[in-house]
Amino acid sequence: MHNVQFPYSFDLFYKVHARYPHPSLFRLIDGEYYRAFQNDTGLSLLNVKSDGNDLTIVPLIGDTPIEKIKHVIGAETNLSDFYDVAREDERLWSIVQPLIGLPLYCSENLYEALIFVIIEQHIAWVNAQKAQRVLVEWGDNFIEYEGNNYYAMPTPEQLANATIDDLRPTKITFKRMQLLIDIGQRFVDDPDFMVFDRMVSAQELYDELLKIKGIGHWTASVVVSRATGVYPFVPHNDVALQAAVAEYFDVEKSAEATKTVFADYGEFAGLAAHFTLMKWVLDKYPIVNG
Repeated sequence: MHNVQFPYSFDLFYKVHARYPHPSLFRLIDGEYYRAFQNDTGLSLLNVKSDGNDLTIVPLIGDTPIEKIKHVIGAETNLSDFYDVAREDERLWSIVQPLIGLPLYCSENLYEALIFVIIEQHIAWVNAQKAQRVLVEWGDNFIEYEGNNYYAMPTPEQLANATIDDLRPTKITFKRMQLLIDIGQRFVDDPDFMVFDRMVSAQELYDELLKIKGIGHWTASVVVSRATGVYPFVPHNDVALQAAVAEYFDVEKSAEATKTVFADYGEFAGLAAHFTLMKWVLDKYPIVNG
């Protein structure tokens, strides 16, 4: 049993993930969350459920450090300072108040964040999830438990050795297929890059990502947040975020208007943008699994 000290809502975490039409790295079953991991000793599977502020994390198969799953589910999210700022702004508070306790959930690591966010570039959310699921199933790294297969990410070695033909079923562009292969090779050639996000600041990680051909502001800013749980940047060219801002802040739907709205929140701009997008997801997307 793990008691969460800060406002933390596993219910909100679950409701967001229940809106994923094609989940690839997790399953939701009867109010519980299941996630597989690739470890040095092989695959493992963990289960998470909650009773109020108490999280129960159960290793079902294999051995995975509890800290890894706590990172993924954002169990140590402390947004007290952000909530204080949001309360002072009527528009922002109307978005944030219903989401008090929303965890800043993360990818397992920088590698997963990069691969998944690259797939999401300039593609509808549903189609991106289909592509992610195809990629994960192609990797064939799964563990079976009670009649279900639970998949972990393809390894960097698998992606580095992949061909365009291997990745065609994802139905993303050839350019992005090649970028996935190149990213896999990057992690093979430089294993330390897997933990690069833990060694540098968010700004340094962002700057390093921008050096990679095919990665711009949106990809770099989203990868930083997914990998670290830190939100220093506003992905202002995200069309879903622009739509959310237009509705909740009554401005035009544009990148410029989105930048202007969140500029008012200074160091909390990225968090304000994230909560705005999550409010949009909960308001506009139906529950489709779990």
